[in-house]
Amino acid sequence: MKNWTLLLDGAAAPAEVGLLRDGSFLLHRCDGSAPVGALFAGVEAVLEQASCRFDAVAGFLVCRGPGNRTGLRLCKMLVDGTNAILPSRPVISYDALDLACDVLSRKGGPQQRFSVAVAVAKRRIALRQAGNETHIWTDSTAGQSMAHGPTFFLPSPFPLPPWGQPFEADGEERNFFWQKILREGMAQKSFHPTIAPVEFSQNRQLSPLPSAC
Repeated sequence: MKNWTLLLDGAAAPAEVGLLRDGSFLLHRCDGSAPVGALFAGVEAVLEQASCRFDAVAGFLVCRGPGNRTGLRLCKMLVDGTNAILPSRPVISYDALDLACDVLSRKGGPQQRFSVAVAVAKRRIALRQAGNETHIWTDSTAGQSMAHGPTFFLPSPFPLPPWGQPFEADGEERNFFWQKILREGMAQKSFHPTIAPVEFSQNRQLSPLPSAC
């Protein structure tokens, strides 16, 4: 029976993969030394842990970033390649900063004042203030003046700015968000034929990667 959802989060560093079903979850953190091999090895490892065949995967839940560009593109390749070879499976995506905002709001209450961010290059960040759905693309120094309250940075291959603090959430806290996105996506049938990872552009707008990346 095809009732597992394969979770792919290439925005984080190292990447994470997982399986979701009926509110439960399994997670595997990939080895960050060789991104391509690590992602596929991670998928194999989590499937083996669940005694699940790949053809029992009913769909994909994929982080579209912002975050680690290499990881985002590898996840896109995996999803596109699978759906090109096997019967197409539904794809639901989510924003990495949405997840962080959701977890922190539930921890401290919806009125809590904070910002979330991720380093997308050596001196470039994507930042979001709690309660605001707009991404602010800026350099890591100027970002401090744009933040509201403490700023929590998601894992990234790039250094954490001195004014930021690491975002930390266990699997249970993140699973609450993943299950909510799955329920909403399935109810609204908001499936995507492919994933358009969020990437920085010079005009500071949300810019999807070209389909041939």
